[in-house]
Amino acid sequence: MTRMSAPPERGIWAAIRAFARHRWGGFADRAAIETHQRREWARMRRDLLPLTGFYRGLDPADPHDLPAMDRDRLMAEFDGLTTSGLTRAEAEAMARSAEPGAPALPSRRDGLAAGFSTGTSGRRGLYVTGPAERRLWAGALAGRFWPRPALRPQRTALFLRADNRLYDALNAGPLRLRFFGAMLPAEVHVAGIAEFDPTVLAGPPSTLLALAEALAALGLRLRPSVVLCGAEPAEPQDLSRLEQAFGIRPDIIYQCTEGVLAMTCRHGRLHLNEGHIAFRREVIDAGTGAFLPIISDLSRRSLMVLNYRLDDVLLPDPEPCPCGCASTGIARIEGRLDDAIFLPAPDGMRWISSEALRRIAFGIPGVRDWALAQTAPDRLRFHLTGADPAAALPQLRAACAELAHRKGCVIPRIEVSTQMPAADGVKRRRILRLFA
Repeated sequence: MTRMSAPPERGIWAAIRAFARHRWGGFADRAAIETHQRREWARMRRDLLPLTGFYRGLDPADPHDLPAMDRDRLMAEFDGLTTSGLTRAEAEAMARSAEPGAPALPSRRDGLAAGFSTGTSGRRGLYVTGPAERRLWAGALAGRFWPRPALRPQRTALFLRADNRLYDALNAGPLRLRFFGAMLPAEVHVAGIAEFDPTVLAGPPSTLLALAEALAALGLRLRPSVVLCGAEPAEPQDLSRLEQAFGIRPDIIYQCTEGVLAMTCRHGRLHLNEGHIAFRREVIDAGTGAFLPIISDLSRRSLMVLNYRLDDVLLPDPEPCPCGCASTGIARIEGRLDDAIFLPAPDGMRWISSEALRRIAFGIPGVRDWALAQTAPDRLRFHLTGADPAAALPQLRAACAELAHRKGCVIPRIEVSTQMPAADGVKRRRILRLFA
């Protein structure tokens, strides 16, 4: 059977529209969001689904009526989810060639590029992008975060696990972009980052904090115009420390293998990226509205990500944002469901928010940093730096007993450690569930 040809790439105008929407305002109301998403889904149904083996012949009115998808199934069905005929084996070879020290492969004529996720979930993700997707991504991020005035040249330092052609779209014209390996100690980068003197600094908050400490040890300091945090949840104290170190309040990008899911607006509030992605919610806590996002990325052209369940826990923000954008506000990204704390209750298990646990930890005098491990269904171990463990233990027991009473669950047994958990990758995990 002859494979259908992909439609022509969407032009630069799509990137310009994305730039304008993120620069000067978002959607005025929910009706505008829904109209936009219906139009994008109609385009995808017509132009792209027939090019895939997995979705060919399906034509639902709503993308969330398609077969349920998650990371394991996407990897298993990968060959049938691409529109170009790219196979999983070919994409993995491309992604390996982007790893530090690996020999590069020749560039493809269609401009496709692939990369791996950081793999902290134990399941390494794989993503594919084409030129049009990279232009659209660049337009959206530049629109929101490009420092003013817009015509001034910028230097972006990007801390990632591995480089990828996704970022080539930003490395042109008035922008110089330099990749720094986040797997290396911060001290390795001090000379290079000081020489580069970035105006935009982007990376995981834990990596940027380590960089700030390494610079301070040598009497050096950067003064970027924009600091962007992503790849791991950003704690309020982390954002405050970064603001103190770099002289500007950081913005947040919620981005993963599956796409750019949310960004902070000019008021610092996090909004879902509903201009590109349609969201449904799998609510895990009715009281707070905490949910797992089920996404359908309507901007994809290379690898379809439709009716795809993520394992991140998001907490919605019920308050309207002063920026006026109608895109859903997110109060907090809790982290992965695999690391969420659930305590036994008479009618099942009750979810415990990371914010509630953070408040307990910082209620202990002297605490500078914290993490928590659930070592059994009814046992929690707090990792606290700067606190006296003997004095902290009875306070933690009392605070956790009060929390358990409010949530209607069993009172957990409490342990205290003054050592932070060992890092197992680029991303820092403040909450860990350590039992099957």
